[in-house]
Amino acid sequence: SPKKTKQRPPTRHIVLIRHGQYVETYKEDEKRILTSLGRLQAAKTGERLRDMLKDSDAPVRLRVSNMTRAKETAAIIQPYLPARTIITDPDPNLAEGRPAQAVPGKPFDAKIVERDGLRIETAFRHLFHRATEPNPQSEPHEWDIVVCHGNVIRYMSMRALQLPPEAWLRLCTFNCSITYIIVRPSGSVSLRTLGDIGHLPTSLVTFSGHLAYEW
Repeated sequence: SPKKTKQRPPTRHIVLIRHGQYVETYKEDEKRILTSLGRLQAAKTGERLRDMLKDSDAPVRLRVSNMTRAKETAAIIQPYLPARTIITDPDPNLAEGRPAQAVPGKPFDAKIVERDGLRIETAFRHLFHRATEPNPQSEPHEWDIVVCHGNVIRYMSMRALQLPPEAWLRLCTFNCSITYIIVRPSGSVSLRTLGDIGHLPTSLVTFSGHLAYEW
């Protein structure tokens, strides 16, 4: 009888998206909603993801922080994703915070870094791992779309590349930028894009309250 070929585990595609621009004048999370510009950024990002996934039959999961600005961004992106996309519950471990001390720079409050760092590291380990078994669809690829926050994305990028996480503050992630990392079954990791905003016209490019590039 013909010998069966063992199905290989899939390559994991992890797409980290920073939320859109939001109102920063309030302290209460529920009031820190997307601006009209932030909503446009999210729609453009949804269009970009739709284009990235249009020829794929791979499983897709949408993950999101439990903070308002991230949930609003994910809600705008969701209709652009394939109908097969699995929507997961908001994850408090993906919330914004101080993931590590920043070098160079003045030290952050050690207790805050310890608290936030443990939480964000937990989220990192949940996401960044090699696949060890074939997925149920026997597809050679699988996608995690993760809508979260700038500090979280910067930290996870450093950790995924096994670089010193204390350098996280040297990276820049614009609103609704795309950071795209793959993890192959062998365990090898490749950063395909960091903070990509090629899908946004200059009129929609922001870093929090900063517009475009000259700031």
